[in-house]
Amino acid sequence: MQMIYKQMSDSIMNESNKKASIQKGFEYEYGKKAATDSIKAREQRNVYELQMKQEKTQRNVLYIGIGLIAIFSIFTYNRFRVTRKQKIVIEIKEKETNEQKHIIEEKHKEITDSINYAERIQRSF
Repeated sequence: MQMIYKQMSDSIMNESNKKASIQKGFEYEYGKKAATDSIKAREQRNVYELQMKQEKTQRNVLYIGIGLIAIFSIFTYNRFRVTRKQKIVIEIKEKETNEQKHIIEEKHKEITDSINYAERIQRSF
């Protein structure tokens, strides 16, 4: 009986040792996989953060570009309005100058006619 008891206790011990050994093996594998998964998750998070940062930079550059184009468009439109106003002013001044020239020519003609008339009168005397 002693021998049977010894064999049974050894087999029970062996089974519990095997179970403990298997349990430790599973725990080791789980820890290893968990560490690998956490490293992969960290790498994926870093890649995601880098992509977000790059997208944010691209978005900011786009906004700045649109802003510069808007400012340039406003500046160009303003210059166009000023040029148009200047053109209108120049046309008005040109009309006034032509009118004054016409008036001066009429006065000059009147003066010349008057001088010629006075000259004819003097000759006739």
